[in-house]
Amino acid sequence: MTARESLLRRSAALLLGALLLLAGCASSNSAQPLPTGTDLWAGEPIVDAQSAKRVISSVLIELIELAPEDQMLPAESQPPKPGTTPKYLGSCNKRNHYYYPAATAVFFKDEASARAYESVVREYLGAQDGWEARQVTNPTGGIETVFVSANRIVLTVEYDTYRGRQEVVIWVDGPCFPMPEDFNSNVEQI
Repeated sequence: MTARESLLRRSAALLLGALLLLAGCASSNSAQPLPTGTDLWAGEPIVDAQSAKRVISSVLIELIELAPEDQMLPAESQPPKPGTTPKYLGSCNKRNHYYYPAATAVFFKDEASARAYESVVREYLGAQDGWEARQVTNPTGGIETVFVSANRIVLTVEYDTYRGRQEVVIWVDGPCFPMPEDFNSNVEQI
């Protein structure tokens, strides 16, 4: 896969996640709002930026911990721990409502290890109560599997060779939540 194809694929996956989230935000604005629910890992509802960051970071950390350390590149070669890097919030379709976008990657020594880990993550999520696997068509026409939690977290998992590394990328977007009127999503990070 070329760098351009990888970038297009990543962009398509992020766009797909954003579209699913916006659909969730639109649903939450209806006369019968969907319940926020409680995340299965963190045990807390997602109601604001800080709870979104805690819950989504805990989801990513738990999934990273499924990777066998002896098959991964050394810790110093891995991305920062989820939740430690400030993020700009994504804008929802309701005024002053945002979502917490996050992503991480796990770098492996070889393709077989990376692909095995991708399968483990997919099987793990598929076995969790409150998570549903959905087959969707992405903007480039490919079929993607996304996982959606009861409290509207959207997660995708994908093997990639970006910059020649054997990696599994996990993208996560959370549900929409309100922010104060004076919040500036172009400047402030969470």
